[in-house]
Amino acid sequence: MPRKPKRIPSIITEEELNKVCYFRLKSKKGLSELDKFACLRDVVMFKLIYYNGLRPRECYDSKLKYLNLENKTFYIPAQSNKQRHQDIIPLQDFIVELLEKYMKLRDKYFKNSVWLFPSKINKEKPVYRGTFVRAFKKSVKDAGLLQYSYTDKQNKPRYNLTLYSLRHSFATLCYSKTKDIRKTAVMLRHRDFMCRSTLIYIHTAENLDKRKLLDEIFKERKEVSQKMYL
Repeated sequence: MPRKPKRIPSIITEEELNKVCYFRLKSKKGLSELDKFACLRDVVMFKLIYYNGLRPRECYDSKLKYLNLENKTFYIPAQSNKQRHQDIIPLQDFIVELLEKYMKLRDKYFKNSVWLFPSKINKEKPVYRGTFVRAFKKSVKDAGLLQYSYTDKQNKPRYNLTLYSLRHSFATLCYSKTKDIRKTAVMLRHRDFMCRSTLIYIHTAENLDKRKLLDEIFKERKEVSQKMYL
């Protein structure tokens, strides 16, 4: 029986991510200082996943000792991913700066917690997966980006953007910039020599290239059409 083709992942642009983060941080009447911190925590996690291609669990289940701001690195233990491979990834300067600001507030509320992103309810635990999933979904919905995609085998509705869309977006951007599937696989920490897990991002990147090309082809036509209605 032939293998069922993988569903092409939905991605989120940097502009859309900023919009999602804006709505997560948007002040609401009656919000406590701890709740505001939780919103900031979520935004930091969104960006850490998006700009470093982390799997969601590698982010929300991380301990404080995994982060090394001095060396600008982030350790990923083997138990945090299904491949059971540990790794150390470099962090960009702007991510380090974001994390430094976050740490000052984190220490104010959770100084003695071993978790980098502690649960607001129980500092002895990391932020719960369900809490993180709901925070992202609500922020995407508030930003007007949430769309129904399909119904799964359990008859549950599935939507276009999930936490994994942040990693998918990182992967697509990597391939768009490098046009090199092996380099993209390295950035995603895929261990398959044939890069079979990475190939799906070629299709997503090609769709982006088609959009850019289409806009370029009809650029003059668009300008002419605008002038006709002046």
